[in-house]
Amino acid sequence: MGKGPIGAARMGPTGIPFLQGIRVYQKRVKDDSTGHSKVSRGIMTFRVASSKHKGTGRWVHPGLQARNFFDEAADWALEQWEKRIVPDILTRFNQSL
Repeated sequence: MGKGPIGAARMGPTGIPFLQGIRVYQKRVKDDSTGHSKVSRGIMTFRVASSKHKGTGRWVHPGLQARNFFDEAADWALEQWEKRIVPDILTRFNQSL
């Protein structure tokens, strides 16, 4: 993956090394299963997609089929409202009268 001379930092098509600007964050955490502490490491890079990349094929994702989670969740919530919540509210209201 990448290009460049052997022994040098691997680079993408822009000539910028893959690991340029990388940040490594480490912190000591306690392992609940053993009670010992260990080091947790997180590695982050920051990349920007800009208009310069238009037409180059970078930052292009083929897309995914729509799953309509929110539509299904809204239908489920409305059904719960009508079948469980409203009858319970009306029952409690009538009992308080």
